[in-house]
Amino acid sequence: TSGKYSCVENSQRFDDYHIRRGLNFAKKHNLQVRYHSLLTKDMPRDLDAEAIKQYVKDSIDFISKYNSENTVEVGSEQLPVIRSVDLMNEIISMTPNEKGEYGNIWEKRGISIPILGRIFAYAKEHKPEGITYVYNEAFVELPEKRAKQIEMARTLAANGLIDTFGTQMHISINTKREDIEAAFRDLKNLQEESGLNIAITEFDCYVPHKKLDRIIKATEDKTRIKEIVGTLKKDKLKDVEEAAEKANLSFSEVGYWSSTDSMDHNKRRARQNGATKKENFKTLYGGLYGDSLRTPEVKKQPVQKEQVPEIDTMLQAPLA
Repeated sequence: TSGKYSCVENSQRFDDYHIRRGLNFAKKHNLQVRYHSLLTKDMPRDLDAEAIKQYVKDSIDFISKYNSENTVEVGSEQLPVIRSVDLMNEIISMTPNEKGEYGNIWEKRGISIPILGRIFAYAKEHKPEGITYVYNEAFVELPEKRAKQIEMARTLAANGLIDTFGTQMHISINTKREDIEAAFRDLKNLQEESGLNIAITEFDCYVPHKKLDRIIKATEDKTRIKEIVGTLKKDKLKDVEEAAEKANLSFSEVGYWSSTDSMDHNKRRARQNGATKKENFKTLYGGLYGDSLRTPEVKKQPVQKEQVPEIDTMLQAPLA
């Protein structure tokens, strides 16, 4: 559920209309949610630290009030609808600079770690009951980027700001197993040193569109395409499971972004159909074709309304 600045700020006032609709939908269907995300790279560049600090305060007050009034049944317990809050998302730059180095994007905006501490002081002091605070990052499979992310996680943990380090884990079937294993080893070390929980927050696994083109062209019986792609994804998921076991790494939670091949699939579907329709949680292309990656060959294939059975089965249980 998105509580980003762009979703809740309206004429410089906190407007909870859209976020409340999403949360009410989750409550209606007895779902707990992760609240994503307070500090994000797409915030207006003219926002100063005081404005961000006020937005964080407004967000925490809203989360506390909403959770005090709304619960869902999990097992035999009544638990808050919002179970975790991404305090910070993608602090480390997506790409390296000309020297091949990754860095803290907020330092370039004049917001240092001590200033971040002041921005989130209210969140730290008024933490809602039953909530965990998350620092969420992308592409921990890249070693140089991961080193900076872990360094940041250690700093935030030492300042008592976060409970969990979240890796988004958007991977392709081409992601090397040894890269996943190296990432999980480092995350296990972080877990042991800092006491942080480790979570996979937005897992998905896609088939690169050029490879998908080749599969379609090479498969005479088009009804077998789903089976072939499902097997590829299942094999990669097995790599992830075995890498976690090898590192003795357990996850506090595993969230799934989409069972399709596109990271932007959910956004596109929500824009088309509205954000609160239950059918939006089904895929448009059966977990086979990503919306933003439909090459001419893929576009020829018929739309499939059902999920890929193999992937659907895998998404029923956490990885560890």
